[in-house]
Amino acid sequence: MTSSFPLRDIAFFVLAALLAIPLPAQAQSSVSIAEARDRGVGATVTVEGTVTRAYGSYARLQDESGATGASALMIRQTDGAQSEAFQNDIENGDIQPGTRLRVTGTLSTFYGLLQINEDDLESYSVDGQGDAPAPQAVTLPKLITGGEDYESELVRVKALRLPEASGSFEEGNYDAVGPSGATVTLRVQGSDETALGGTEAPGEAFTYTGVVGQFNQSGPEQALPNIGYQLIPVRPGDLDTGAQSVALRGGYALAYETGGDASAEVRVSAFGLEEDREVTVSASDSGTASAGDVSGLGGGGQTLTLSGDGTKTLSLTAESDGDVEGIERLELDLSSSGDSDLVEGGRFTLWILDDPTAQATLYPDLDGAALRRQLREDFATDADGQPGPPTLGYDRARDSLYATVFNDGGTVRGFYTGLEASVPESADDASEAAGDDDLNTEHLWPRSEGPEFEPSLSNLHILAPAWSEANSARCNYPYAEIDDSSTEQWYGADGSEGISQSDAPGEPERDEYSEALGASCGGGGPEDGGRFEPREGREGNAARKALYFRLAYPDRVSDFDFFETQLGALQAWNEQDPVTAAEQRRNVRIASNQGDQLNPFQLDSSLAERAFSDITDGGGGGPGEVVPIAEGRAQADGTRVTVEGVFTRIEGSNARIQDPSGPTGASGIVVRSDTLEMNIEDGEVEKGDRLRVTGTLDSYNQLKQINAGQGPLSFEIVEEDAGLPDAQNVSVAQFVENGEDYESELVRVGGLTIDPDGDDTFQSGGSEGNYTVTGPDGNTVTLRIPGGSFYGGEPIPEGEVTFEGVAGQFSFDDPDSGYQLLAIEEGALTSGDDGGGDETLSVDLSRSFGNPDQPGGYRLVALPGDVDRPLAETIDGTAGDAWQAYWDDGSEEDFFVPWSEEGETFDFRPGRGFWLISEDPWTVSAEIPAVAPGEDGTYAIALHEGWNIISNPLAQSVDWGAVESANGDVTLQPLWRFSGSFSMVDESFPSATGGEAFYFLNSEGLDELVLPASDAPAAAQAARGEDAQGREQTLVLTTYRDGQRTSAARVGTAPGATDALDAHDVYAPPARFAGASLRLPLPSSAASSQGERPRRLAGERRAPGQEGYAFDLVLNAAPGEGAVTVRAGGLADAFDGQPVRLVEAGTGDAHDLRAKRSVEITPGQSGETRLRVLVGQAVGEAAGLPEKVTLGAGYPNPFRDEVTLEYALPEEKKVRVAVYDLLGRRVRTLADGRREAGSHTITWEGRSHGGEPLASGVYFVRMRAGDVTRSAKLVRVQ
Repeated sequence: MTSSFPLRDIAFFVLAALLAIPLPAQAQSSVSIAEARDRGVGATVTVEGTVTRAYGSYARLQDESGATGASALMIRQTDGAQSEAFQNDIENGDIQPGTRLRVTGTLSTFYGLLQINEDDLESYSVDGQGDAPAPQAVTLPKLITGGEDYESELVRVKALRLPEASGSFEEGNYDAVGPSGATVTLRVQGSDETALGGTEAPGEAFTYTGVVGQFNQSGPEQALPNIGYQLIPVRPGDLDTGAQSVALRGGYALAYETGGDASAEVRVSAFGLEEDREVTVSASDSGTASAGDVSGLGGGGQTLTLSGDGTKTLSLTAESDGDVEGIERLELDLSSSGDSDLVEGGRFTLWILDDPTAQATLYPDLDGAALRRQLREDFATDADGQPGPPTLGYDRARDSLYATVFNDGGTVRGFYTGLEASVPESADDASEAAGDDDLNTEHLWPRSEGPEFEPSLSNLHILAPAWSEANSARCNYPYAEIDDSSTEQWYGADGSEGISQSDAPGEPERDEYSEALGASCGGGGPEDGGRFEPREGREGNAARKALYFRLAYPDRVSDFDFFETQLGALQAWNEQDPVTAAEQRRNVRIASNQGDQLNPFQLDSSLAERAFSDITDGGGGGPGEVVPIAEGRAQADGTRVTVEGVFTRIEGSNARIQDPSGPTGASGIVVRSDTLEMNIEDGEVEKGDRLRVTGTLDSYNQLKQINAGQGPLSFEIVEEDAGLPDAQNVSVAQFVENGEDYESELVRVGGLTIDPDGDDTFQSGGSEGNYTVTGPDGNTVTLRIPGGSFYGGEPIPEGEVTFEGVAGQFSFDDPDSGYQLLAIEEGALTSGDDGGGDETLSVDLSRSFGNPDQPGGYRLVALPGDVDRPLAETIDGTAGDAWQAYWDDGSEEDFFVPWSEEGETFDFRPGRGFWLISEDPWTVSAEIPAVAPGEDGTYAIALHEGWNIISNPLAQSVDWGAVESANGDVTLQPLWRFSGSFSMVDESFPSATGGEAFYFLNSEGLDELVLPASDAPAAAQAARGEDAQGREQTLVLTTYRDGQRTSAARVGTAPGATDALDAHDVYAPPARFAGASLRLPLPSSAASSQGERPRRLAGERRAPGQEGYAFDLVLNAAPGEGAVTVRAGGLADAFDGQPVRLVEAGTGDAHDLRAKRSVEITPGQSGETRLRVLVGQAVGEAAGLPEKVTLGAGYPNPFRDEVTLEYALPEEKKVRVAVYDLLGRRVRTLADGRREAGSHTITWEGRSHGGEPLASGVYFVRMRAGDVTRSAKLVRVQ
């Protein structure tokens, strides 16, 4: 492991000395606080902002840069070089609310709170005095689910109460309860942080105006940031009991649509209104929550008048739409025409149930994995796209469980036994009250099997009250149907007395008892045969909650067999014990506390079978859907993923696996597991075995890994001896520039010279194991000899060597630096020749192949040097039986020439290559004469017209730009590598020392391709590359099938490009051996002039600066073999932020690629699916009509001055598009009337109905087109 000081610091000062420059301290330019927060822990930043609160040693600094229209940071100076001056400035008023402050320092966290702490503060300066920012109005539900957006910012929250506070404030935590019942911690700090200590706690409602803090004790396993947010009052005036407000109470209400319209009563309360003041308010629906909801409130809502601290009841009626949809909801809005400033907003949901059990059929056309994905997206994903709904945190979830969810008039009954506990709904501590009667909290999916950490830990959908003895007896056993004669212990209750007995109860009472097998808990898991069966009236409910956990958190299922063991029983119970009215009420109560997300298994009883139709009882499967390694690497640390890849190398506990999913045609990742290391040492896992791995992502000094230290990790061999992937030929320049593309992959780098740094033999481990190596282009990279390497103590070779092994990374600061070549095992370093005139090349190579029964198993092969050897002499077995080969003669038709022993066509020659497939790896060990460059230092290989299979006979890779220069500065078509799918190679021409050949289209009609025997100077190459590519903007569309990369197509702009076929366009290679391929048809004017062969493009570029673009594509994929996933890359730099849509021409379905980067396409029966990429103005001008109503995400988003919204209609419809603020109030209607079929565009300039500019913040757009509703979220920043 590399030490932290020598590499970073010594290298810096050595570089400074070489450049002969001084090292003065330089002023750092400032960044916004939002950007600083994004840079995260360890970043040194300079920020400017206005102080909102300052006391003792603490100050909060805020600007206008964040998602809420603000962003803030804590400055903590209890100690350190700047602390005395900072504290003095606060004490004498130089730093106070309104002070403009500039600070420079390094970011750290304290229990989740981002800060600049003590000695991390390098400098600060007071830049003037002014007014503090206006506080942002926020509700408790918003703060609970989105606290990260408000951390350290100045907020205002109305109508709060402190039910547990009395007398004077003491240091500690107090529950602050809002009118909806939502609760957040109000933290009174010590006397060094607040002036509240010893002051009177308010006994009535108050308005809080102050900052938001965080104290997240959940530890590194916490999956989400929105935990532990607190209100931190600094001065007594932060709690204003004189503030007046009016609010809806309770947060939600239920109504039943039986017999027509649904009626409900809701409470409205006044808080602290002056004695002679009356406020008139009205309640109305602010829009339906989803498609197909009830039509709204009858009569447009109701009006009432309040005064003092009074509470009144509104009787509301939701008009029936005549359809049976299960559960629907309306969002209610409270408003006052004359006293709008007094109205407390916040979400209030009116749930409407068609009947008490409220059943519906969800997504009738889906099943299996596709149905699970849809359900997860709609019912179990939070606003950040993370698994599961927003949750309350475990302590508050338990209180809600007893006080609300399972509370029936002050009585809570144990889930398994019916044991009764007295828990008044107004209890100060509902959990304590339940515990007094021996009820505690049961995870219906055991904690040890998955929900060990937040947010799943506190998800109310999987929690239930349980008698403590029954809870203990459940252990972590799976549910099962237990034969009464086998039951070891029975658990029931007689009122408030629990019953545990080994004898079976009498037949009449038996159904009221839960049953346990293995009640002593044995080994604590299913392996000891333990099982548990809930009482009859709860089996169905338990089943639906267990199925919900598997749906919501597939990456948290630590043992998938645990689920499959009980799946049959769960499905049977779901059918035998249907949803009751009480269960459905609990479903609604839970959703009202968790982002309005219901348990879908309680809405549609058919889901239990349909959602798991691809998983049989006791069958295979895995804890999560397998994703390509490239997609897994793109996920955030802390995410659990399941990937498959071939095991290639191990270094200590760091095993590398690799698949063909990345931009280079490969993607790799580290799997860090002591168990896997032992399995490898014992020979149970060998190189070339394909593994399926499930675990938690982590980064160690920027190296991406799946780490057993971050959570449960499982692996299994899914294919023995699948074959090692080929090492990719890479130049040092490529590796230095694009190291992330090669991390943990097998690479080959030739022509390296090692700087021994005074050593005769290799040192290993620590910083001593790092050596600088130089490539033929003059670029340098680190060669690392890790501890335990074969090369530790071996002589350091003189002259040039070739490296073959895995790429690593070790960087403290910069995620795009620190890449290393890891020499782990014997053979990683071989002495080689540079091809510059020496006598021989020592070749020792091995190429493996894919499935010999599939076309994708072929590989392009070649030999380096001045070779003259028949292909058949290099491979064992009989052609057509053990192996097969083809050559491409470049013809328009019948261009694949099968192997023949006649003639010299299938002899290896310099620059020649072949298609080859074999049952066994192709291995060659030989001494081959090196080619002799000419007097001009170049070597030429023969070409024919059309497509060629070529190779680089030199011992080192050659920069492709240098090749273009050597051939008269022409723009050549790129090379194409094949590893089961084609990937473009346009930066270098790798040497054939690794046995690899490439496809190349001779578009310039050359007779030969001239190769420079040594690369052009690195600076010249870099300059040329920047000139050629620096201003190009490219969108890359990559296709995957069954998790494997199959092709990629590129569209974009480039200076000098035209709409006609030109040198900026890239032809696609022949697709005979490829799988699903995405290509662009030739322009009609060019198709006839290019002959029959090059009939598709892999890349098309147009002139930049146009208002819109339309690119036609064709997806060729065999039908009936599953969907093809199209993933978009490069969008951040492509098309200058214009909208980009992928349109399925056959259906009209349009996919917003800026909102959703992955799209699933189901190929048609013809095998050819036509697609279009529309950009900018072309989005609105596209020919053809969509098949469904769509509303785009808006662009730009976030926006400052105006935002453009696009929507599409399959037919003429009445359309209403309106904008709502966070309080649910309609602030602007953008469209209202009939609109014709097609695409439409609306621009909103961020103003209200009256034309007043609206504040920064989050807004929602709701569109209703006929009976379909769509919504989008917008963020305005100023």
